Amino acid sequence: MVNQRYFHHPVLGYVVLRAVKDKGLCSVHFQEDKPPGNHARQSADPVLKQVEQRLLHYLNGEPVRFDDIPLHLEGTEFQLQVWHVLQDIPWGETRSYRWVAEQLGSPFASRAVGQANGQNPVAIVIPCHRIVQQNGQTGGYAFGSYKKQFLLNLEKHHQQLQLAFFT
Repeated sequence: MVNQRYFHHPVLGYVVLRAVKDKGLCSVHFQEDKPPGNHARQSADPVLKQVEQRLLHYLNGEPVRFDDIPLHLEGTEFQLQVWHVLQDIPWGETRSYRWVAEQLGSPFASRAVGQANGQNPVAIVIPCHRIVQQNGQTGGYAFGSYKKQFLLNLEKHHQQLQLAFFT
């Protein structure tokens, strides 16, 4: 059984969370239209409630970790490996597609990494938005480049505030 929760964000639109009962989070995506159904009937699934709270903190500019959230991911072995590497990229930092490929021992697999990155089913939780082109340009994002830039700016702004506070 797949359970669902959602909330609205002014830039991202509706943030829709789905989890497979007793298995884990399987989807975080953004959509413009309100999901069908009544808001009051949103799932009380504890994983979804926990992810929703963390995402709300994240979207308020607070560094949040998701590495203890149970995930139920379906993908090829290569996709799963890419998504695992993405989880190690720290808040406020970016890496290139090539860097991910090198971490997997396949330095020429940048294009395949990009395809796996684009198939990431749990946006933000697995931070595929932190992957940029080798030349530093933002590159593509399944939900649109302006949403990717918003997420990168959110993290960068908070990181700059922390540095200013401690220096």
